[in-house]
Amino acid sequence: MLFLLSVSLFFSCVQDPDCVDAAMGEEISIQVFDTVNYCSENLSITFNAYPNESRCPSDVTCIWAGFVEVELLINQKGKESVLKLSTEPNVSGLPVQAKVGDYAIKLIDVTPYPATNIRIDPDQFRVVLLVEKASS
Repeated sequence: MLFLLSVSLFFSCVQDPDCVDAAMGEEISIQVFDTVNYCSENLSITFNAYPNESRCPSDVTCIWAGFVEVELLINQKGKESVLKLSTEPNVSGLPVQAKVGDYAIKLIDVTPYPATNIRIDPDQFRVVLLVEKASS
């Protein structure tokens, strides 16, 4: 009986619940202030902030679409770095994707999209990223 309990505890510790199931090359969604861990890669990404949100609301006609900037905290093998990305690199001067260590990280989307008829709780923001191994 003690043996079964020991084996059960061992296997419950091996499976880290904070590890993401998505493989490299699949889109991931991270809520603001949350972290996704790629445990097999020794990589974590935290959606730290969205310092600039100027997208035109979906129910308004605007002269330009606007953009959103995001700040990500990247931890690769214990080395931390801050990555800032933008949905409109030509306007903001920030890239839409960047290489960080062994990985290429691309900003796909930031949700929800603003509209004048809804109030978005700042804690609802999510960033959609594509994370891939960078080519050498």
